[in-house]
Amino acid sequence: MFRYQSSSTSHKFIVRSLLLTIIALLLVACGGDNTNSQPTANPTIVQVNGFGTAANHVHSLVVLPQHVLVLATHYGLFRSQDGGTNWQEVAGGSNQPMAGLMTYSLTYSPLNSQRLYVLTQPAVIPHVGKVGLYTSADQGRTWKLSIAAASITTRTIFVVAPGNDTSDEVYVYLSELGPLGLKRSLDNGQHFTSTGTLPFGMIFGVLAVPGAPGHLLAYSSDGMAYSADGGIHWQVIKNITGSINDMTTAGPQDLIVPSMHRVTRESTRRMMAARHSNLCTPRLHLPP
Repeated sequence: MFRYQSSSTSHKFIVRSLLLTIIALLLVACGGDNTNSQPTANPTIVQVNGFGTAANHVHSLVVLPQHVLVLATHYGLFRSQDGGTNWQEVAGGSNQPMAGLMTYSLTYSPLNSQRLYVLTQPAVIPHVGKVGLYTSADQGRTWKLSIAAASITTRTIFVVAPGNDTSDEVYVYLSELGPLGLKRSLDNGQHFTSTGTLPFGMIFGVLAVPGAPGHLLAYSSDGMAYSADGGIHWQVIKNITGSINDMTTAGPQDLIVPSMHRVTRESTRRMMAARHSNLCTPRLHLPP
């Protein structure tokens, strides 16, 4: 059904890891381990390049077919259709969707590369845009609010993960609900229903296994669990110990590679704090 590998990877994963490392080195990430995610009022903004101010930096990059790149940054969402030679700000700017918001956790449906999702938080105070889950049906050209965060959580939406049953399926995780926090939508995030009880008190993410409808992996500081029915029932995967803070795969019937860390009380606290404050760890998503 799926293969798991933690110590060695194929050549394609080495290439992807190098790409991600290059992005992390070239782009300035958010600094500090600060659990207070509310920004302060900004001084006058000075534009220095096509991506805005010198303080701007990447949160997520999605690579799509036909040389399309979509870039989620702290100040704006950008799109290129020529492999990165030219960029256009499509959201986050004045008089645009997500105005004044930072964008993060950018991802797309494995069943339809036109369908994208992104999460938001305030980037400036005050901000016009409404914090929540946004979606695009045209490969990132235009965006609309699927659901406001305030309507489903008292915090922020912790995780977004496209499903593998239909191209309109998407999961979110609400951390304040603990093992009951995984929710499922069948209409691109406009309405959510509950799934089953997770075997962990807190998860860091969900991966819908490509080519296997309803099959999900949830990963946490306590290991990994598997569901074959869209998250209704879960089974902890044995012989996997340690914290898994991210997971990727190249496509159907291919390796699933986790990013694992040795678990300590301090490492878990720091990881949860970074997630809650969305310290800007660049993330790369490539098509199968």
